[in-house]
Amino acid sequence: MNSSGQVLAKRYNKFRQLNKFLEIVEDCLPALEQPLKQGRPIRIVDFGSGKAYLTFALYHYLVEHLKLPVELVGLDLKEDVVFFGNKVASQLGYDHLKFYHEDIKDFQSQTEIDMVVSLHACDIATDYAPAQAVKWQAQLVLAVPCCQHELFNQLVQPSQKALLEHGVVKERLAALITDAARAKLLETVGYSVTIMEFIDLEHTPKNLLIRAFRDPQAPSEVAKEEYAQFKKFWSIEPSLEFLLAEEA
Repeated sequence: MNSSGQVLAKRYNKFRQLNKFLEIVEDCLPALEQPLKQGRPIRIVDFGSGKAYLTFALYHYLVEHLKLPVELVGLDLKEDVVFFGNKVASQLGYDHLKFYHEDIKDFQSQTEIDMVVSLHACDIATDYAPAQAVKWQAQLVLAVPCCQHELFNQLVQPSQKALLEHGVVKERLAALITDAARAKLLETVGYSVTIMEFIDLEHTPKNLLIRAFRDPQAPSEVAKEEYAQFKKFWSIEPSLEFLLAEEA
C-alpha cells in the first residue's frame, strides 16, 4: 500500500489473490476444529513461503481477526526472504509465526501439523507439500501449483495426437493431467479432493487450487483403480506417486 493505505496498482493482482485465498480458508475452517477441541493451537506449515505475503495475511486473518490460537511456520530456500520474514514478524509482535531456511523435502516437524499450504511452488516442489501432509495426517491441504514440466515429455497416447502434437497445447494438457493425477493420488490415501479456480485468469495464469480434506471414509480403493487406469492411459509416472509410496 501507499502512505494513504491504498493498494498499489502494480500489486493489486497479488492483493486479489490473497483475499481470494483467505475466502477459501474461511470455508475450510470446520476442518481445523479438532486441535481447538484438544485445547492446542492450529499448526500450519507454508512450503515455499517466499516474500510471505500469503503467510502474513493468513496469520493476521486467523490470529488478529478470528482470534484463533495458531502456530505458523514458513519455509523457503532463500536466506534473505527468511531473514526479512522473521524481522517483520518480530516487529509486528507475531510471536507464533516463524520462518526457516530449509528445503521442503527435508523439513521435519516435532509436533502434529493440521494444515499444509503451498502457493506457487515450482514443478515437483508442489508434490512435496501434499506428500508431507499425508505423512503428518494433516486435516487440510491447500496447494496452488506453478510451472509444471515433469509430465510434458512423458505423455504418450497415440489416440490423442491432436492434443499432443502442438507444444503449447501439450504444455497446458500436461499441467492439467499433473493436477488431476495429484488429486486422484490424494484420494487414494484418504483425502476428499476438489480442484477449484483460485482466481480469474486475467490476474494470473496459475489459477487452479487443489483443496484436500483428510477423510478416513473416502473411497480410496475406488480411487486407486481410477488412478491406475488414468496412469496407464497417459503413460505417466508422477513424482507424487513415488513420494506417497515412500510414506506408505
